[in-house]
Amino acid sequence: MAGEGSARRLGGLAARAAAALRSGVWLLVAALVASNGLLLWKVRSYAREVAQVFAPVSRLGLYSLVEEPFPTATGGSVTLGKVPQHYLAICVFTRYDAPFYTSELESLGRLARSRPDIRVFGVMAFASPRHAADFGKRQDLAFQILADPVGGRLQVVSPPRRPWIYVLNVKQKRFLFSEPPAGPGGFRRAELARLSRLPR
Repeated sequence: MAGEGSARRLGGLAARAAAALRSGVWLLVAALVASNGLLLWKVRSYAREVAQVFAPVSRLGLYSLVEEPFPTATGGSVTLGKVPQHYLAICVFTRYDAPFYTSELESLGRLARSRPDIRVFGVMAFASPRHAADFGKRQDLAFQILADPVGGRLQVVSPPRRPWIYVLNVKQKRFLFSEPPAGPGGFRRAELARLSRLPR
């Protein structure tokens, strides 16, 4: 009888151990599934973010920036695609962003001074031509700030973030690249170096 009791106890312990092992295996499987699911979600999130940062530029958006005239504060107009320089660097932002990005605009101003073959323009959305011109004068910028009064150009170009720079070869009518925004203190050195390395 004692031997049968011991056997039953051993059998019960073995059954509980087997159940615990199965439970542990299922917990491990659940943890792996959860971690893989989290990893997949992160990958998809990063993919979406990269797609936003390096969003393609539409032909219509480029046409609206380069070929359609911008009104000026003096009552005239400026068509960016008709400038005599070899390259265009167009910085797009809104009147509400502008006070927070003066260091970025000053960095572009230094580029405009050092590379006269790169024509730099700022395009300020939701501003009148007078407001855009006055902002450029107050900041003593080395390039002209043009107005996109109702934000139509901004909507068509649809930059992922602001400010955003579009660089084009004017002579060849060819889009070259666009730059993501920089952190505080101006555009990153790599971005300015990329612009500075454009062949003269």
